[in-house]
Amino acid sequence: MKSAAIVATGIVALALLAALCLPHYPPPSTASLTPTPANFHARVEYGTLILRGSLPNEASKAAILQQALARPSLLCCKRLGL
Repeated sequence: MKSAAIVATGIVALALLAALCLPHYPPPSTASLTPTPANFHARVEYGTLILRGSLPNEASKAAILQQALARPSLLCCKRLGL
């Protein structure tokens, strides 16, 4: 009878712990309503221009690169293979 009381007490303690902790950690939402914004950083280090950035998706990247390559002033992008 002693071991049954220990197991029952353990089950009650575990249920109480689950009841207290689960509401604090809701499941993450599956779809984000706000799109990820693009970001861009440019800096010069030791005389070299360093460009960094990201776009929300590959379609945005392709559209921006297509527009940039269509401009004659941005021929450097073609030489860089971007």
